[in-house]
Amino acid sequence: MIDTKTEPCKTMFSNGEEYAWFIEMNCMAGCKRMRNGQCRIMHRLEEARFDESRFPYEDLLDFSSGYAGKRCKHYTKEALKRVRIIKPVRGQMEMEVAE
Repeated sequence: MIDTKTEPCKTMFSNGEEYAWFIEMNCMAGCKRMRNGQCRIMHRLEEARFDESRFPYEDLLDFSSGYAGKRCKHYTKEALKRVRIIKPVRGQMEMEVAE
């Protein structure tokens, strides 16, 4: 049985195959945080190809026990709830809506 315990991420991807596996299993596998093929973590991973300081260590987890791979902390298959923010406009009258 494979041990799937995780620990905080401390290293970048060891090779391109590990990176491709992460994208396939954590981003393209139905994650609801992906919008139009983009998410914040994926964007930072692309930037980290050229600048190591952009790597999202705080958003990823490493598999412990020598099992190669990383996991996204924010991966979800549940639909995200939209937050409706209503900001009052200065000088505008407020009206009560009957429900």
